[in-house]
Amino acid sequence: MKFGLRALLVASRVVPPGFESGVGRPFIAGLGLQVGSCAWPARQVTRLGGANFAPFFHPDNKRILFSSNFENPRSGAFDLYLINVDGTGLKQLTSGEFDDYEPAYLPDGGIVFVSTRCKRWVNCWMTQVGVMHRCDADGSRIELISPNTEH
Repeated sequence: MKFGLRALLVASRVVPPGFESGVGRPFIAGLGLQVGSCAWPARQVTRLGGANFAPFFHPDNKRILFSSNFENPRSGAFDLYLINVDGTGLKQLTSGEFDDYEPAYLPDGGIVFVSTRCKRWVNCWMTQVGVMHRCDADGSRIELISPNTEH
């Protein structure tokens, strides 16, 4: 275990011609999460389709928090999910018409993430603004924590 590294978590993607990547844009590429280390090769964790990105290890190092649009990759919103490192136990934490992405765990066990739930738009470009929100570890009690009014 060099430098205290136990495992490496990566999101890998292949973007087919004609598709743009990013929240608010069509993305159907097979973006998957992989776990690996210096001692063993990376292994695929998700085989969901769509885009699965912004992985973050749960504090117990047995689960991964991430964002995905696998339920509707062409136009679907990104939601937060939790999955075991072996690829089992997928649990959806957020849902709705908005994009929830870039999650991370807070010291109190809650989750902080970026979301377009604020219903605000970038003035010079027709894309939604993402601002910070927080929720409980199970996805309940979503709260706006950065009320950005203009991007």
